[in-house]
Amino acid sequence: MPPPQTRSNSAHRPLKTRDTRWARTLAAWLAGRSVPPNGISLARLGFATPGAAALLGAANLGSAGRALLFLLAAACIQLRLLCNLLAGMVAAEGGRGSRSGELYNEVPDRRADPLLIVPAGYATGLAWGPELGWLGGLLDLRTAYRPSTA
Repeated sequence: MPPPQTRSNSAHRPLKTRDTRWARTLAAWLAGRSVPPNGISLARLGFATPGAAALLGAANLGSAGRALLFLLAAACIQLRLLCNLLAGMVAAEGGRGSRSGELYNEVPDRRADPLLIVPAGYATGLAWGPELGWLGGLLDLRTAYRPSTA
């Protein structure tokens, strides 16, 4: 098994959030409870799904219901991003990396991003909103794909 990634050889983009006390504390708490980073990665889909449903539902509601569903979608998006952050931190800084970790890091994102972007197009209420959502989802898949150089 390859050595776990550390801060110095991590492939993660530098994020100021990673260096905040609350993020380090939460990642250490999860690592201390043996929460697997792959499970945290899969949780991203668990937050993206209700976020997508909220966006789709918002397209058919009045302003009060629409606002509530947009807030739910925004919360789900933030929780999905939090899972992304924590999975990487638990794997890298917690020494819990695995051979399958790269797959668990990338595949949920490749599913969760379009799952949220496409319904956002429908939620716009614009005549061409669905097409814009599908275009955004497809472009996300294209721009997010990074073949491994190793």
